[in-house]
Amino acid sequence: MKCATIASLTLCLVTVAFAQAPASSAQKFEAASIRVRKGAPQWKLSISGSRMSINSYTLLGLIKEAYNLQLYQIQKQGAVPLLSSDDLYDIEATAGSEAIPTREQFREMLQELLADRFHLMVHREMKAMPVYMLEIGRGGIRFQQSAPEADPQVTFSLTGENKEYSLITSRKMAMEDLANILSPVDERPVLDGTGLKGTWDIKLYRTPAYKMSKGSEPDLSEISIFTALQKQLGLKLEPQKGLLSVLVVDSAEKPTDN
Repeated sequence: MKCATIASLTLCLVTVAFAQAPASSAQKFEAASIRVRKGAPQWKLSISGSRMSINSYTLLGLIKEAYNLQLYQIQKQGAVPLLSSDDLYDIEATAGSEAIPTREQFREMLQELLADRFHLMVHREMKAMPVYMLEIGRGGIRFQQSAPEADPQVTFSLTGENKEYSLITSRKMAMEDLANILSPVDERPVLDGTGLKGTWDIKLYRTPAYKMSKGSEPDLSEISIFTALQKQLGLKLEPQKGLLSVLVVDSAEKPTDN
């Protein structure tokens, strides 16, 4: 997906929807309880059949899950104190439909729940911001297209003596999905600008950002994401200005009683 550069933008901020809750026609949870977390945090989301359990999520984390967004895609309009709050919430919710909901349907029901109980009001905008564009390097790509009969698979693992390296191994990965997995880099989202269609077999070995040395003396054994992409996959990250869809939070309140 190509993204326009800032030079071609005539407007950096475009409102594309009025502030509103999700459509009332969306499916809702049959029963749901929301409680402020009192004990030690667990930070867990689980789905079993028609039941969704969420433990120790902030409102920001709940919005991230409900709308399937990265944190950089969520912004606030004016003062919304609850969005910056460290309050943690536990949610137990059950769908009323006979068929087991999909993950996307659970997310739509969570949107409804946030609108109903947190009085969450949001709208979407297109906004210009710094990004990295994932592009093909000068020497061309160094990975292969997936076989048509291959089963999709993505594996994340930590390797090395002290688990200091991150390994991504995948079959049937689209370039847009790879960009999403890489986001953010240096607090910038990554967008797919390769133009490569179809799905690919990817293997990427690197040092995670949180493991990279912060001092002036670099550790030569470390592998940055920039080096890993270039040497292992023949790809590169180019800094640009991009136009991205963001979810703007207009207002939110502490949840109503169960």
